[in-house]
Parts: sequence; C-alpha cells; structure tokens
Amino acid sequence: MEDLADTLAGKRDFLLDMLMTYSHPSISLWRAIEAKEIDAILGSRLVKLPVLDLGCGDGRFSKVALKGSSIDMGVDIVREPVSKAKLAGCYLNLGVADGSRLPFRTQSFGTVISNSVLEHIPEVSQVLREASRVLRDDGFLVFTVPSTSFRLFLFPSLFARFRLLKGFSEWYSNKRNNLLEHRNLRHHETWKKWLRQEGFNSVDWKYCMTKETVQLWDIMAAATYISMKAIRKFPRLGRQFLVITKKIRVRIFGLILRKYYLGSAITGGDLIILATRNLPFVKIAGLETKTPLLTNLET
Repeated sequence: MEDLADTLAGKRDFLLDMLMTYSHPSISLWRAIEAKEIDAILGSRLVKLPVLDLGCGDGRFSKVALKGSSIDMGVDIVREPVSKAKLAGCYLNLGVADGSRLPFRTQSFGTVISNSVLEHIPEVSQVLREASRVLRDDGFLVFTVPSTSFRLFLFPSLFARFRLLKGFSEWYSNKRNNLLEHRNLRHHETWKKWLRQEGFNSVDWKYCMTKETVQLWDIMAAATYISMKAIRKFPRLGRQFLVITKKIRVRIFGLILRKYYLGSAITGGDLIILATRNLPFVKIAGLETKTPLLTNLET
C-alpha cells in the first residue's frame, strides 16, 4: 500500500492543464472543475492501491487529474479509446472490459475512479455491484456524474422568465440529453440509495458546476461544434490553425473561464460522489496467494 496524498494534495491549475489537453474550451472547463474536486477529495485521504480507472476512455482526463501518479489499471468497453489511452502513459495496465462483468478477482483494488461514465449506463446497478465486489473492504469508489439540475441549467434557462419559451426549453433539454446519451441524471439521495444497496455503507457527495457555468459550457459547446464543422471543410488548414493559435487560445480562455473554474456550487449541474464500504477487514481464503490480479482481460 502506498500513500499518494503527497502527489495529489498540492494546489494545481487544472484549468490551464485541461486547456492544453483538449481543443474544445467547453470540455476543458468541465473536466478542469471535476479534476479540481476529485483532487480535493483524494488529496485529503489515503489513496489505496491498486487503483482502477473504470471507463478510462482515452486517458486524457486521468493523466491530468492524477498527474505524477501511475494508475494500476484502466478499462473501457470500447477498444478504440483504450488504444489511445496507451499513449497517455499513465496506466500500468489497460484492457477492454464491460463494467458490469469486470474480469478481476474479488477485493482486487483499493480505489476505483470513474469520471463521467455512470450517467450513460442504463443498468447502472450492475456496474455499482461490480465496483463493490472488486473493492477491498477498506477501499473506496469516487465518481462524477451530471446531476438532476443539469437539464435545468442548460442555456435556455437564460430565458426562463419567458413562458412562451418553456416548450422550446423542454424540447432542447430532451434533445441535448439524448445526444449526450444521459441515462442517469439523479439526485444524490438516489445515488446514495443505489450505492447502499450494493454494499457501500458510507456515501458522501458534493455538487459543482453553477448554473452560470453550465449555461456557458452549453453555449461554448454549440459554438465549438459549429466552428469545428467549418474547420473540417479544410482539414489541413484547420489543423495548422489550431496548432498555431493554441498558446493564445489557452491564454484567452484561461482568463475568461477562470471565475467559473474557481466558483463553488451548493446545488450544481454535476455531482462528485465518494462511497466507502467501511467494513471490518475479513481475510478471504486464497487472497494472499500469487494468483494474477487480471483474469481473462482482453488487451
């Protein structure tokens, strides 16, 4: 077991790091705030190894959020992003696996991290059950998901006082969430209930992403989508433009987005949830043997 708190506790500028990592400022802002909140949680606790990144994607988020740390295992259900995650250089092991059927022994991990994944899974209880199974009794799960307020905070909320736009607001919210494939926009009490059903005795949460932040994120995402469509018409010129302007774009958006990055939310559009088992350690027969950590994992 190792203590990663020294690595994670220091104050870092995740906004600039994410702006350097992602070309879309909307993604950079959202991921920077999530990384800041996860860092605050992990930095105040003993992070127990091994660490599993559940739904690791292409690894860019974890590379920034856990900079300087090696992640023992990253898995995703889609092969392509896992292949890209190898380039991130922050994973000791990577593989393709279904979160509802993880190919690991019971009590294999001390920490399970999952960023912006569980909101997309219809049968999320199966994934929570697997996360509980592969965690040691003294381990914990930390994950981020959009909250119930997310759909209420999208850019049409700027015109909430206009009753004639209520229908448009509802249509836009449904359309946006369908495009994002959101299946679980739930209140923290619902997540708490689900987690306790799967063996997590202690559940803490924190909201982030103010209403103004979600509105700005939504507007920037739409503007980026339109601009990227234009750039794709001239791909070579577009790539050159992005490379040449990267430093100035990072500097400008770093200034514009700073107050949103530093803001705090009582009820926000995103949730950071920490779930712990808090059970007395029970030695399981065979756990101390040299059986490989991974079983039947497709790499």
